[in-house]
Amino acid sequence: MGLRYLGHGEFIPGVPARDLTAEEAARHAGVLAEHARNTGRVLYGPILAHEDGAGELARQKVTQRAGRAEKAAAPEGEGTPAEAGDE
Repeated sequence: MGLRYLGHGEFIPGVPARDLTAEEAARHAGVLAEHARNTGRVLYGPILAHEDGAGELARQKVTQRAGRAEKAAAPEGEGTPAEAGDE
């Protein structure tokens, strides 16, 4: 599992100051743990299931379904304007 960057600009030399992939998280695990022990500051945290790309895709699908249901329930002429590619 990847890690979410929580550092707000703070960084550890040699470790990217951004979200890390699972591979990067494994590669830098020792340095991250040592930094947290020595400073008491945690710069990376787990990416929660609802925050990852799959969670975002699921949210988009739910939003799209809700929009279609809302349009279908609206009286003729009162729905939201059709968007490009929504036909």
